[in-house]
Amino acid sequence: MSAITPKDFNVDLAAPNVESGLFSTRFRLAFLSLAVFSQFGGAFLIIPILPIYLRARGISPSGIGFEVAVFFLATLIAQYPAGKISDSFGRMPTFIFGLISFALGALLLILNPPYVILILARALQGLGAGSFIVTSNSFVSDITTKEKRAKAFGVIFGVQNGSICIGAFFGGLFGIKHTSEILWSTVGLSIFAIIATMLATYGVKNKVRSKSENVRQSIPFSFLDLIKSPLIKGAMAYSVGLGFISGMYETTWTPLLIGRGAATWQVGLSWLAFGLPFLILSWPAGHLVERGNKKILACSQVIFGGAIAALYPALPSVKIILIFGAIEAIAVVPGGPAMQTLVTANQDPRSQGRIQGIILSAQMATQAVAAICSGFLWGYQTWLPFVVAGTITFLMGPVAFIFWSQAGAKDLTNLASH
Repeated sequence: MSAITPKDFNVDLAAPNVESGLFSTRFRLAFLSLAVFSQFGGAFLIIPILPIYLRARGISPSGIGFEVAVFFLATLIAQYPAGKISDSFGRMPTFIFGLISFALGALLLILNPPYVILILARALQGLGAGSFIVTSNSFVSDITTKEKRAKAFGVIFGVQNGSICIGAFFGGLFGIKHTSEILWSTVGLSIFAIIATMLATYGVKNKVRSKSENVRQSIPFSFLDLIKSPLIKGAMAYSVGLGFISGMYETTWTPLLIGRGAATWQVGLSWLAFGLPFLILSWPAGHLVERGNKKILACSQVIFGGAIAALYPALPSVKIILIFGAIEAIAVVPGGPAMQTLVTANQDPRSQGRIQGIILSAQMATQAVAAICSGFLWGYQTWLPFVVAGTITFLMGPVAFIFWSQAGAKDLTNLASH
């Protein structure tokens, strides 16, 4: 069978994949940014105090690691199906499902439940988070041209990481005594995010239409077909690297700082020190990605992040840890936009959700494993999870670079014939 090209579709890969309807792309991106800020900020309000909250209830470090892992596993389960559903039925349904599921999980936590129900609540939140993040990344690809995509992803990743750290800062500032208020705030922010995503997606019409059933059946949509692409393999290696240190931090970051004598507000401040560079530098990072080598920028994030992670246990004070966290953030800001722009630039628009599901599933699966293992490793030696996760992450940088170097200038994965 001959290769299928963009001419077989009513679509130009250089153009947005949707008709904007009543609202401009900038308007939609602004409301998506508000939704991302609300959702991720609300989600991370609880993170600085969650290990303390669980320990106060007599849950062991390994039990805390399992709780974190359940969230990541639920996120993993949701991501590829959410991408597939959003490709088929539009982005709004998976946006709404994700946000409602997350809010329901927060409502269960407000009830101060036993451990089993707490696990269920975190699973609901994981399902919601997985659906939301896949859909938001896919929607950015929908509404932007590939020339403007780096800036758009720079904005979204900047808002995402900045809101994570601002949420964590205020969660640490309010502390364990205000757990109920924090959880009610999470519910309210999820409702606000629902409104923002409805405005962002209102009136969007998908422009991708097949000219014939024969062409439609020739498009390889399966998971196995997609992961044959060197671009996708490289993105998975990149995501595995980030997953190891992210899962490790979820379990061990707060105990590390508490062990250095930090108060809960200082734990929150550490997240803020990491997040502010993303908010401030996201737009310049998008410009850098447009002009720079995307493979090097993305791989540098993984390599540098892994090296810094392995160093944290050796740092003697909270102040120095905060400084290193800010330095790390400044160095890695361009990595996410670079990876997304590299991977999504020439893909079949109808597969963007599936692609995001694959990439993020790789990260979530690794985060779940890292969260569980880090709890056990922490119980053995407190420095061990940082060194193990940091080393693995460091090595994933060269692996991703090798895969991406094997890809052609235009790796049209979804437009290739069987």
